[in-house]
Amino acid sequence: MESLTQRFDPTTPDGRFFYTMIIAAGEWELGILSRRTIDGLKAAVKRGSILGRPKKQRKQLLSNGQEAPRHGTEAKTAAVS
Repeated sequence: MESLTQRFDPTTPDGRFFYTMIIAAGEWELGILSRRTIDGLKAAVKRGSILGRPKKQRKQLLSNGQEAPRHGTEAKTAAVS
């Protein structure tokens, strides 16, 4: 593997050092992002925020008294010719 935009050859000690440092910096940044996200979620819970997707509000009855359709609970079959 060789970089087309930079002159670092991963087969040399200097090139391997460069790639190792880039990978280490990426892992460090990912760790910091993860920690900040967790800290932010903890702070939101402490403030009383409710986390997660809001519950879906459905009308159980239609205006004419029929039940609302429940999508996904019954399999629909297509006519095969």
